[in-house]
Amino acid sequence: MTEFEALVGFVHVVSGRPLTSPPPGGIAEAAPATCSRGRENDTFIALALPGNGRISSPNFYDQLVQLGSELYFHAEGSGITAGLREAFESLNRDLYEHNLSVGTRYDVHLICGVLRRNELILGRMGEAVAIHHLAHQAKRFPEDFMNPTEMKRVPMGAHPVADIRMTRFTVAEKARLLMGGGALSTLSTENLRTAMQIPDLSLALHELQKDCPAHFALLGVEFLYPETGTPAQVPVHRSSVEKPLSEEATPHPAAFQQPVRRGMAAGLRKTASLMHMGGRVTEQTLGKPATEAESWLSFTTAAIAVFIVPVAVVLLIFLLWFSGTNRSALEICLEDTEKIYQVAQGVQDSDLNAWRTAWEALRDAVEDCDPEGGRDETLDFFRAEAQEKLDILYYVSRKETRVLATIPNARLTDIFLRNNRLFLLDSQGDTQVYHLTLSEDGLSATGKPEPLPFLRGGSQLDGQTVSRIIEIDWSEEALGFGHENVIVGLDEKGMLVDCLITFMSQCQAQQLQRADQWQEPNSLHIWDGRLYILDPPYFQIWRYEPSGGAYHDVPTEYFTGQGIPNIDEAVDFQITSTGDLFILRSDGLLQKYRGGIEQSFGRLAFPRLPNSAAGLFIDESSMDSAIYVADAESRSVLKMSLGGSFIADIRLDHERALADLQDIVVDARQGLIYAISGNSVYVFPNS
Repeated sequence: MTEFEALVGFVHVVSGRPLTSPPPGGIAEAAPATCSRGRENDTFIALALPGNGRISSPNFYDQLVQLGSELYFHAEGSGITAGLREAFESLNRDLYEHNLSVGTRYDVHLICGVLRRNELILGRMGEAVAIHHLAHQAKRFPEDFMNPTEMKRVPMGAHPVADIRMTRFTVAEKARLLMGGGALSTLSTENLRTAMQIPDLSLALHELQKDCPAHFALLGVEFLYPETGTPAQVPVHRSSVEKPLSEEATPHPAAFQQPVRRGMAAGLRKTASLMHMGGRVTEQTLGKPATEAESWLSFTTAAIAVFIVPVAVVLLIFLLWFSGTNRSALEICLEDTEKIYQVAQGVQDSDLNAWRTAWEALRDAVEDCDPEGGRDETLDFFRAEAQEKLDILYYVSRKETRVLATIPNARLTDIFLRNNRLFLLDSQGDTQVYHLTLSEDGLSATGKPEPLPFLRGGSQLDGQTVSRIIEIDWSEEALGFGHENVIVGLDEKGMLVDCLITFMSQCQAQQLQRADQWQEPNSLHIWDGRLYILDPPYFQIWRYEPSGGAYHDVPTEYFTGQGIPNIDEAVDFQITSTGDLFILRSDGLLQKYRGGIEQSFGRLAFPRLPNSAAGLFIDESSMDSAIYVADAESRSVLKMSLGGSFIADIRLDHERALADLQDIVVDARQGLIYAISGNSVYVFPNS
């Protein structure tokens, strides 16, 4: 596939005056001579801008993006998103810890991109944005510059959890990329369109400069085929391992060039250590303690801020509920929620404990007053305000949803997706499996859910009666079945029923041995032809080996020896392509095993942990491979990397739709999540 060259320029305006020097924190680098395997042909592009905290020296932002480049090119593996995520998380962690140590807030709006062949992956933190322009069409990142939730993301260094957003663009010849801060969104569409039609990148950026605000920093990139040639005024940064541009070249003043440096980790720490080390919060408010008594006073003040203020907020809220007499319940609710709202507005967001307590109290008060919503406009406003504030704190990503289908009198407990069809298990009554055909875009159904005649409790098949079905799965191979590509159902007495996906009335049944030893199995999974059945009360996973197109043999135990784990709270499990087995417990804990031996697996940088998990899905099929957990109590889907790092907390605009969330499945190709709750199937975006 064709490699592209990245032609880079900049616009830098300070106090309305254009500067010839590049903005601090800009970089475009080819892979160094020594980098991780698979990254040899990548080009790293980044721009770091000061946040709302204290502004550091320009050298700090230069060194930060240089360190980001080092971290990306030396990240383990070859995945672009994994490398970018590692760089973001490492930089954020270092800056956040530095802010804690010095008591002064330095935060950064950062956007990074990696060019590999004809693919461009972008990641952003804070208010940094980008515009990708190709063939008179402009695509924005984030998509909606008018959406304050997406535009006002948490900057780097402001929170221990890196609030990372990523997207992907396809690169073609003459495609252009603009990277900048939130001010980039203020450029007029007409001026942007006019500038992007100018063939020369330097002149195009000069045109944009006419419309920019008084303070503006922009990095512009144009992608070219190597044989196209490059204007002499602008330096080139190649996406191959060829020799980079000579430092002896004299670029045009509007061009950006960043020399390669090494050892930036030490340099960044050194710069950080010099940034106003005396600016601690306690010293700013009380002055430097000269005596032990003054030091004790500083400690007491900090303790009051951390512990007593949140308690005081709670006590105030508690007392408000007893202050109304001779009024309607709605009048009391309105008055009290207004008081709580005033309290919440008066709490500084720098005091996270009190700030969180106040806005959670407002949310809970509104829920008590108006659980369903729509009862009063003021309550609806308070609910939206509290939700917006808490979403930012907990890194919640809100999604619009639509109902795909509803099955009367059903309670759906299991779902999986195959060949553009959803398969659903209704556990009400005798149990019944349905299939639902999706439209091409996956956002609607082409008909109603149709029952599978032999995948239901009480049906007769091969002279046998099918009992209540406890779980369904799918098998691509025919190792343990008569055919490949079959939907599989397991009943509570150990009968395994498989039906062809193409002819779902063509089914076969087989009785598994030693099913009478089972305690209470609740999940099955077919991996590498083997059948695995999770039996939590027995602390075991039964493993059946295929033989002659069936499972004739007695099962073996997955867990052996003295260290059999306690999995009595397990609700679901999945096995990855590499054989790693993940068990999800009802309390949200994930346990990882390989060959029956527990592996280290920790959940990293989670703003909150799931506490009532119901379903598990692992996606290994896409660039954005991840683990998804259906958190029933929070009515949300938690997304994490395969290594356990937090990615997103996905919730719906109308959370009550997932009040009985049971399971999820992800379509990586369409970027969609399907969830079952109660008797309905919902679909909403993943990205």
